[in-house]
Amino acid sequence: SAASWNLELGARSGPDAVDVLRTIDVDLIALQELGPDHARAIEASETLTSTYPHRALYPDAGVLGMGLLSRDPILRVEHDQDPAIIEAVLDTDYGDVTVIDAHPLAGRLDLAGPVPIGLDTTKRDDRLARIRTRIEAALARGERVILLGDLNTTPLEPGYLDISEGLHDAHAEVGQGPGWTWRPSRLEWTRTGFIRIDHALSSRGMRPVSASERCDNVGDHCILEVGFAMVISIGSD
Repeated sequence: SAASWNLELGARSGPDAVDVLRTIDVDLIALQELGPDHARAIEASETLTSTYPHRALYPDAGVLGMGLLSRDPILRVEHDQDPAIIEAVLDTDYGDVTVIDAHPLAGRLDLAGPVPIGLDTTKRDDRLARIRTRIEAALARGERVILLGDLNTTPLEPGYLDISEGLHDAHAEVGQGPGWTWRPSRLEWTRTGFIRIDHALSSRGMRPVSASERCDNVGDHCILEVGFAMVISIGSD
């Protein structure tokens, strides 16, 4: 089981983030926009450090901070900021799993005065392509792969179609409702999302069995929670 959450840098203090994280009951948590205060509070929390003894935290004063909290040992980890990504191999009871936590920055909104007239996704799509290259490399090594994170793309965009090709989309396969995960900060009071840009994708051998969103937290992103069934023989699902 896994969760993905964009903390929205500046939306909450480190202790407030820990209070929410303590309510999540999964084996792996992927975090985006992890700030220094968040990371310090996580490391200071006896509850979180005992529940998730294996951690890879890369906080940033801007929006590029990333983090993984894992119940399973982390055998190998790589981190980069362009795109913001953590790639880790977990030692689970049923074999190794490669987890990619990703946060490619959103496209640029083109304005005519105050009026939006277009969205330039060129740089975002390039970052998505580089994330896809990592996925392809892991698959070529015969690894099971899970991609989690705020991908800043909706399912109707070419960037999403390219990165998700041949992968399971947890919400599309087993989720209910629209699966919306993001809302403007001024609409947090609605306790719902309005577009789906946070995703959980998985390769053959990691079949999604549940997907849900928690939108009652402070911030512009809901928490995405997913469950997977690991297929022992990765030749089929």
